[in-house]
Amino acid sequence: MKKIINEIKKLIIDCLFPNICGFCEENLEKNDYEFGLCQACFQKIEIFDFLSCGKCGARLPNNKKTCHQELKYILGSASTFKNEIIQKLIKGLKYQRAQHFSSIIAKTINIFIKKTKFNFENYLIVPIPIHKSKEKIRGFNQTELIGEYLSESLGLKMIKDCLVKSKNTKSQTETENHEERAKNIKNSFLVKEIEKITNQNIILLDDVSTSGSTLMEASIVLKNAGAKNIVALVLARA
Repeated sequence: MKKIINEIKKLIIDCLFPNICGFCEENLEKNDYEFGLCQACFQKIEIFDFLSCGKCGARLPNNKKTCHQELKYILGSASTFKNEIIQKLIKGLKYQRAQHFSSIIAKTINIFIKKTKFNFENYLIVPIPIHKSKEKIRGFNQTELIGEYLSESLGLKMIKDCLVKSKNTKSQTETENHEERAKNIKNSFLVKEIEKITNQNIILLDDVSTSGSTLMEASIVLKNAGAKNIVALVLARA
């Protein structure tokens, strides 16, 4: 049934958004239809091949945590937010309802995962939630859309509605500094059905990491619920 639903989604997207590049809007070559970006634009995206510290951004040798031990997660950032193509994908998905960008983002993250050679075999995908009122206005949670593609391509289970946003905070983009971001997001997550998290390795999925406050707060809640290792996966780090 899930496969049929995904095929219907793909058909609708193909009808609404013809085979043009998601960035430059030039016609795509046939081989680029599935990815959604032309080769010229895709080659402008630097895709990393390493995991990093979520606080200082330092590359972690052999993907092992070696600095800032107070962090509850290690960061897997596929690229950098400085890239104009990355910016268009994230802003288009979140603020312009370009839901078809979610597949391009997921496929870029998937390439990053393969390049890192990190073994995610025994991990569960947990998308960062948004508050129900915000989801009602937007119509979807962009991170869940990305997670659906990754879940299928990686063969990993995604758990929705387990980590929830219990507090309707203002957007992190409206805060001025790291301290304000941390204060804004504090105590805004909770875990339902703790048994689904206990003793599990978690892929904490989000679209972008700026100060890391959201990922840190969510990781603390997941760790308190008994999660083991947490890798935060994002398309880009600001």
